[in-house]
Parts: sequence; structure tokens; C-alpha cells
Amino acid sequence: MAIKLYDAFRPFAATCRIWRLVPDKRYAANPLKGSNHNRALAVDLTIIDLKIGKELDMGTAFDSFTDTAHHSFIQLPPAVLANRRLLKTTMRKYGFGIVPDEWWHYQWPNNQDYEIIDLSFDDLKEFAE
Repeated sequence: MAIKLYDAFRPFAATCRIWRLVPDKRYAANPLKGSNHNRALAVDLTIIDLKIGKELDMGTAFDSFTDTAHHSFIQLPPAVLANRRLLKTTMRKYGFGIVPDEWWHYQWPNNQDYEIIDLSFDDLKEFAE
């Protein structure tokens, strides 16, 4: 097994654009508060089965803004529920919390103790060089 990252750090400008497209606090961060992604404290991910080279079935696609994507949604096949449980158990083991409406989103606790990082990806390239 391995993990596949969909999203991690997100520039603040991206949060502003996402909010304009999806102004729903269940699925997007209000720029007035910022995002855990803007603080480099959140990650969107799934699990890959390396034997077959495919993502485990989680019941919905990443960024599915439906009730089916919620952690509390249990009207799913047992294998899907087991896959979600594996991801949640693993992430919680390492201290990450959940967002109830997104099976893929995990975040470090106490996000308000950290500042919003307002850097573009181009700005970040300078740190890598």
C-alpha cells in the first residue's frame, strides 16, 4: 500500500478562487478564516494498492461534494467502508483529524495557532533551489 496526495499546501490566492466557485463552508474554506491548506497543516489523500497500481475504492471521487463523501455516510459496500476506515485509522494514529464532509481530507489540530502562508508556487520554488 502507498498514499497518493491530491493536495497539501495551497496558496491563499487559490483558496480565494475556490471560495468564489464553491462558497459552501462544508467543502471550501472561507478566505476570511483561511484554510488549513494555507497553513500547510492539511492534506488530501487516498490509498493506492501497489499490487494493482490503483486507488482503493472510497465510494466517491476526490472532491465529491455529495453526502456520499461524508465520513458518516455508511450506505456503501463493506469493502469501501473498510478502505475508508483504513485511511481514517492510519491518519488518526499519526495525530491527524478529519473534516466530517470529506473522506480524503485530514488536518493537523489547532490550526488557528499557525499563520496563513501567502506564497505562490513560484515563490516556493525559490526555497527548493
